[in-house]
Amino acid sequence: MIESVFIWMASVALVLFILGIEKESIIYAGTSLLMWAITMVGAIYVQVPGDTNYMELPFNATALVFIFINIIWMIMLYMDVQWLKRNKT
Repeated sequence: MIESVFIWMASVALVLFILGIEKESIIYAGTSLLMWAITMVGAIYVQVPGDTNYMELPFNATALVFIFINIIWMIMLYMDVQWLKRNKT
C-alpha cells in the first residue's frame, strides 16, 4: 500500500515537473518541488507491518535530484521575468 502512494506522488510530481518546464510556469514547478520534498521525507522512514523499518535510499536520491533541478529552474524563470520587466521600460 505505501509503495503505491510513493509511486503515485512521484508520478504526479514528474508530470508537474514536465508541465512546469514545457509551459515555463513557476506554479507548476513550485508544486512539483513541494511534492518531491514530501515524497523524499516520506521515503526516509518506511514502516512495513510486522516490525520492519527501512529507508528507500535510491528513491531519496532521485527526489533530491529533482528538487535541485526544480530550484534551479525556478530561479531561472524568476530571473527571466525580472530581466523582461527591466528591459520593457
